[in-house]
Amino acid sequence: MKVLLYTEGLKTVGNSGLGKAIKHQMQALESEGIEYTLDPKEDWDILHINTWWLKSYFMAKKAKRMGKKVVYHAHSTEEDYRNGFIFANQTSKLIKWWLVKCYSLGDVIVTPTPYSKKLLEHYKGLENKKIYAISNGIDLSLFKKDKKAGEKFRKEYGYTKDDKVVIGIGLYIERKGIVDFVKLAKKFPEYKFIWFGSSPLSVATKPVKDAVNTKLPNLTFAGHVEQEMIKAALNGCDLYLFPTLEETEGIPIIEACAVGANALIRDIKIFDGWLKDGKNVYKAKDLEEFEIKTRKILTGKLPSVSENAYEVAKERDIKEVGKQLKKVYEKVMKDDKEQIKYKQEQTFKLKKWSLIFTSILLLCALIFCKDKFELAKNEYNRVIDGYNVKIYTQTKKKADKAFDDLEQIIDQYNNYNKKDGEIAFINNNNDDADTLVVSSDLYKMLVNIDDYSQSFGDNLDIYLGKYYSLWNEARKSNILPNINIEEKITPIKFLGNNKIVNNHPNIYLDTIYTGYIINEMQNYLNKHNIDTYLISKNSIVATGKNIKEKDKYLIAIASPFKNDDNVLQIVKITNKALSTKGIYQNNFEIDGKNYSNIISPETYAPAENAISVTVLAPNALEADMVATYLFLTDIETGLEYVNSNDKLDAVWCYYKEDNSYDCVRSENFDNNI
Repeated sequence: MKVLLYTEGLKTVGNSGLGKAIKHQMQALESEGIEYTLDPKEDWDILHINTWWLKSYFMAKKAKRMGKKVVYHAHSTEEDYRNGFIFANQTSKLIKWWLVKCYSLGDVIVTPTPYSKKLLEHYKGLENKKIYAISNGIDLSLFKKDKKAGEKFRKEYGYTKDDKVVIGIGLYIERKGIVDFVKLAKKFPEYKFIWFGSSPLSVATKPVKDAVNTKLPNLTFAGHVEQEMIKAALNGCDLYLFPTLEETEGIPIIEACAVGANALIRDIKIFDGWLKDGKNVYKAKDLEEFEIKTRKILTGKLPSVSENAYEVAKERDIKEVGKQLKKVYEKVMKDDKEQIKYKQEQTFKLKKWSLIFTSILLLCALIFCKDKFELAKNEYNRVIDGYNVKIYTQTKKKADKAFDDLEQIIDQYNNYNKKDGEIAFINNNNDDADTLVVSSDLYKMLVNIDDYSQSFGDNLDIYLGKYYSLWNEARKSNILPNINIEEKITPIKFLGNNKIVNNHPNIYLDTIYTGYIINEMQNYLNKHNIDTYLISKNSIVATGKNIKEKDKYLIAIASPFKNDDNVLQIVKITNKALSTKGIYQNNFEIDGKNYSNIISPETYAPAENAISVTVLAPNALEADMVATYLFLTDIETGLEYVNSNDKLDAVWCYYKEDNSYDCVRSENFDNNI
């Protein structure tokens, strides 16, 4: 059993409570001998996912399609999102909707406390989910009583042994109670107050900005420090003040309990049951009560209860967390079918690595003996069902074998997309079954294309078959179709093991199908060590190396207008693919208006953003998918997308107000000229 601990933006969250919780997970798994990885490219059985941003959502979706088990760790709730950064309260309902969308992908949900478990159980959409309350844990080998560490803290920040020192820990967000912390510092000029932790003030609320910018002789904002200093501060302070408004657990209070620090916390529901006023901590409901109890604790009028707090930390020791996580993992792996699938994948992996090892041995033999038998590469050409294929290899026999295999690839995928093919059956079958089993290569293709299309959000949809049919009829009849813009699209639901839900999803792949087939042809040639090639069909070109290694292929980008023989641009490429989408491709005219052949998922009508778009990308599928996406989106958004990816380049042509046209290029496009 191997676990993928997936955390989107780990470097960004590393200094937060979430970052600390993830480090604790690693230690917990290590304590139980559970193998884990942080690299999605490795092999794993369970996805344990800690974040709820966009990449995390798609990672969970992909795991489900692969038939893998998903443990979704719910560190966040709507309640603890509120009173955070600017606009948090205004967007909390939207965040709650998104949290449910993410968490619902988990086979089980793990959350730090019974309190957060109870909150999630009442979220619409999670009512029937299995939810486990497991603490984020604490490393008791680090957080323990340490008098010398406490002395080091006081020396580091210039406090004497007689100073009364109050510490706070947290990000610069209102929910953490930092505003009340500063107010208390104002009320007690005779005591020293120091706050550890930070976050960008640019996204903080005004009360927080004002608090952090407060200048008091007894108030210090220490910023982010390492765990060793937090441990030292908790050992050296007279009072740990935790005026938080909401938590899903609150790791610092557990750390305070572990080292025996006096603690005064806000009396909120999250702490009910395990932190008890006057027994292991003190609690206050509002600023007035915080003021009263702070004075009493620091003057000795309230006795220390910190000796009783250690049991709180002991129950949440990382080793205990490891045992609880192991039980959850074992429960989600009980499905025999998943176990069988895992073994099959391991067998396939062994065969693959055996093949790779054999290939490496052969490659070494070629390298060391090449002077004895290396032959010159010759050019061979063939047109296969409209695909122009040029390859360079040593023998005609090898070239003919490659051409025959490429023809089989083309025939295989063309058969899927025929009028009576498997895609048409998925769309239109009358089968009463709830699920369908499809060909493995078709399933793989649909998953890959669906992943690509979802990565573009709502601006590329492969389930618009109905609307392509309507507009094809309009092309023939010269009458505009009636479109219901409110009608919802039905996507494929992948179940793993080549199974999909039988929901008639209206798959339409013609706009990117050629790109996929050429991509498969590229994969075949690269796999068979034919790395010098050129493949083209219509407006898609894919290249390998050039026979003259220092040279590049010269590819002409045609004018975006019909019957115009002019060349828009000549580019020089190797090991890249090019795809152009434009109004000149299968366009048609109704009532004097020109329509493209690419349907927008926003309007269910032909796209009108550009005259043409040409994309350069690492492979044909990516070039074709990105070109389709850019043709469907506005140029400004498209430019931002391309310029943020150093593997992409693009050029757009568009109409100006005077009906002339102009072209705009991505930042690095000219590097290909």
